[in-house]
Amino acid sequence: MRGFAIIAVFALLSLAATPRPAQARDAALAGGHAAGVPEFAAPGPHEVAVLRKAGCCDRKGNPFDYYLPARDPAVAQRLPLLVWGNGSWAAPEKYDYVLRHIASWGFVVVVSHDNRAADGGSLLDAVEHALAASKGDPSSPLAG
Repeated sequence: MRGFAIIAVFALLSLAATPRPAQARDAALAGGHAAGVPEFAAPGPHEVAVLRKAGCCDRKGNPFDYYLPARDPAVAQRLPLLVWGNGSWAAPEKYDYVLRHIASWGFVVVVSHDNRAADGGSLLDAVEHALAASKGDPSSPLAG
């Protein structure tokens, strides 16, 4: 019985010494963010170009805006794509700060001007438009 008590005490001490997920997370936090992880609340490393109504068009005739991270034209880069729907009765200009912020972290953002995008059709059109523009026209701002 005494052996069991020693094992039980050892097990309890081991558990007490094992960091919990929250403790491990808190221990990794340094200066407001995890060590080695960028502070995504701050602007990203890329300058951003905004091309208003540069792409045409979704199935309803609405144009697209592009928010593009600056990149070195001498280096072929594949960048992640994010398509943005404004929500009902909203305009993309209301979200300019957020869209610039996302692009500053290296995302190509294609924004639909559809203010009634509940069915998602204009967002699917934005994806198809971006993919076609990236492949079909080398002078397209989405090329690459």
